[in-house]
Amino acid sequence: MPIEAERHGNALVLQLSGDIDAAVALELRDELQQPFAAGQKFYVLDLQKVTRLCHASLWQIYTAWKVLRQQHGDLILAAPSDESLAALQATGLDELLQMRATVPAALASF
Repeated sequence: MPIEAERHGNALVLQLSGDIDAAVALELRDELQQPFAAGQKFYVLDLQKVTRLCHASLWQIYTAWKVLRQQHGDLILAAPSDESLAALQATGLDELLQMRATVPAALASF
């Protein structure tokens, strides 16, 4: 499974792995929306094992971040792989979204 969820205190960590294509982007949307509807406002996306982020997945990440910020929540990216960092830089999202070197460092930001 390319997305695994694990709760850490008041944050939900989503570990992504492999090629995050359009089909997985829809799964990511659901993984972000369902807990949000139940009150979840703090997320960490662990990108360490990602080999590719497609445009649809980048859009889902940006949209989730935007909605969370409007609701006084946040989404932080952790341990981006070289491939995921390149996609974030190509779109300018690296300048917009917070990134931390590790998941524990991201969790400490909440």
